[in-house]
Amino acid sequence: MRPYSRDDCELIKFWKHGFRCDIAPIPYPSLQRKKPVRFTKLHIVPADVMLEICSYLQLRDVFHLSRINKTFRRLLTSHHAAFVWRSAVANEKDLPMCPKHLNELQYANLLYSPHCHNCLRPNVNDINWVFRVRYCDNCYKRETKHYRTVDTIPGIEREFGTWEGDNWSLLPAIEELRPWLRWTRHVNGVRVRNSDYEALLQSWWVIKGCPEEEAELFGRERFEYTGGIHNHARLMKEWEKREAERREADSRKRDEQSKADMKVHDFIREVRLKQIIINLRRLGYDRQLASIEPSSYASLAASPVVQTLRTLRREEWEKIQKPVINVLVEAHRKEVLRPRYCALDTFLASCFAEERKTPASELRPKAIDLAMMPEFRALIDAPDDVQITTQSFEPLREQMDTFVERWHADIKHRLVEWMLMGRPENRPFPADVDPVALASAVFPCGRCPDEDIDHRVHRYPGIIAHPCFRIRTAPADTAYERNIGDIAGINPLQLKPNGLHVDHQKIHEILESCGKDPDRVTIQEMDDLDVHVFQWCRGQLVKKNSRIVHWRLAIEMWFRNVDPYDPSPPIYHCMLASKADKSRRLKTQLPKYHDSKAASLSHWCCALCDNASGRNKDLFDVHFHVRNMHAVESPVKRYDFYWNPGAIYPLPTIY
Repeated sequence: MRPYSRDDCELIKFWKHGFRCDIAPIPYPSLQRKKPVRFTKLHIVPADVMLEICSYLQLRDVFHLSRINKTFRRLLTSHHAAFVWRSAVANEKDLPMCPKHLNELQYANLLYSPHCHNCLRPNVNDINWVFRVRYCDNCYKRETKHYRTVDTIPGIEREFGTWEGDNWSLLPAIEELRPWLRWTRHVNGVRVRNSDYEALLQSWWVIKGCPEEEAELFGRERFEYTGGIHNHARLMKEWEKREAERREADSRKRDEQSKADMKVHDFIREVRLKQIIINLRRLGYDRQLASIEPSSYASLAASPVVQTLRTLRREEWEKIQKPVINVLVEAHRKEVLRPRYCALDTFLASCFAEERKTPASELRPKAIDLAMMPEFRALIDAPDDVQITTQSFEPLREQMDTFVERWHADIKHRLVEWMLMGRPENRPFPADVDPVALASAVFPCGRCPDEDIDHRVHRYPGIIAHPCFRIRTAPADTAYERNIGDIAGINPLQLKPNGLHVDHQKIHEILESCGKDPDRVTIQEMDDLDVHVFQWCRGQLVKKNSRIVHWRLAIEMWFRNVDPYDPSPPIYHCMLASKADKSRRLKTQLPKYHDSKAASLSHWCCALCDNASGRNKDLFDVHFHVRNMHAVESPVKRYDFYWNPGAIYPLPTIY
């Protein structure tokens, strides 16, 4: 077939994209003739010299060399290259010689070609030495037969007197053990290869009418053939065992060498760090070095310029001096801020001192949130020579209520900005309405794992306690924010869209089906009315696809799918009053299922401590924690433990 011309390419382009003049020219590299791959200077080496060179290689190298290109394939698979394969097998240390039933090329393919020999599935590492093939699980079941499903060859047991009246001593076979009795010697049967059985069957029908001497010779040859296969399979299994032990020993040796190298590397880094510290002391950074000395200069040692595996030279120090000083100054500043942040945390705990925690405790600002306020930041970020303790924050105690209100107002402002992103043309809300209190004010989380897919939708103020919104999505703006975040281990609230799209039109359809104005109806009004929604899918009222759900759950279900843009969304309709009364009666009959689902979720917290073993656990773990850590024999719900408001308590669905 001739190669495509330029005119042909243009014709194909217009045939694919239509006759449009605004389409840019499309390159077709696949239609161009590719240059052949050549190995420099190898094509001028005579064939006999190349074969002589290959005869000194090992079997694995010769096998892979034969698959490089067609030239080597033709060269190494010709009958002139037989001595190369024999030499390659002999060069392999401790490898059994090639058996009579295989040639050297087949032997190498069986050893080093990790794919199924029937369907070519890759990564098939188990070799069946009795059947001389590699089979995947499906092909093994399809290409082999159990002895109960194989027809006995009539007359063959009378001629040769094989094992238990069957013909398995004439065939390479594998004994199978019962899966539930693998620790015993009870044989469940044998499996034979289909091709071996068919070959034996054809040979038997040919030899059946021959004289007795030929039949006896045939039997002896079959016995020797099968015995040779089993003996070689035994040798190969022993060789595989030795190879596994050798690889394990090599792995241990590499691990020991790696540990020795790590010790050398650690010593070189330690020497380099000491040289850098000496140079910094000469420059007058004794005070900064003294602040990070208790941590063994960990912040300085983690710097990439210090981790370099070579001793420090004068020319190199002049290049890295500035970045090292910057790392030292920032590490010193972090050590200065650490006790000040701890003092703020202690002060905050004294302001909100309480005997037991409640869900409202989760909705208060944390120390990291207060540290970002100007009044607290001025104290924490004071110069190094200023002593800041818990008493330094006491003048701000009387204003704590004001700070909390201002923090909540800022959160509401950011949530309103989030809500305006999904409204058409950023249409504002009515002036006399609190937007975050509307029934349509939902804030989905796109970082919740799949097991928490029922808790992706949040509302104010529960969104404050949701941990996913404290994950920083962008680097900190200032060094102060970065250092405080590293010290606290958490970040301030990041109230921004994080992956899931809010379709306000669909939410408005649900609220409008209840006869309410989405821009004015509030959460409290909908809860007071106890509105339920009757839902069915695919545009038809089908019993198995219909359900009665609470209005909150109806909105949440839009976000349960990973893909929020469902091409066939369910249709929601308002229930009649009589059906609503019926659904409420049914709802009272489901408390056990309702509570058991909530008990299995990891959103329960201990009210007596902040220990990690008692936070965000399922109900059984929280009960165990309260009994063992606080000696409370019968923990009481909403008193000794509570549901984290950062997750939505599951609502029942009535079918």
